[in-house]
Amino acid sequence: MPGLVSPVVLSVVNGYGTFIVAPDGSKESRAESDHGDEMRAKVIEYLESLRYPGGDTSFDYVEVLYGDDRGEAKLLRYNDTRSREQQGACRSNEIDAPLAHEFAMQR
Repeated sequence: MPGLVSPVVLSVVNGYGTFIVAPDGSKESRAESDHGDEMRAKVIEYLESLRYPGGDTSFDYVEVLYGDDRGEAKLLRYNDTRSREQQGACRSNEIDAPLAHEFAMQR
């Protein structure tokens, strides 16, 4: 998805890294939209593959839909490590941002 993946931005505090995969801009059911959906699914699949053996992860994500013809915004899917943290799971503040960005850029 070259051109649709932002550089990784580090937060001012705690060094969290954030990047976005921008929308493809095409209408649903068009080939470009289907391709964009597939590429975003691959990014999420990759992030999910980085889970630790116990299921915890250092990567949070959220997928949203906005700007459709009806003016709706929807939360499509996300992972939430906060609930696992409250149950005593350890969270790493380190992110392999270059690896995540490189993966997304190659797809």
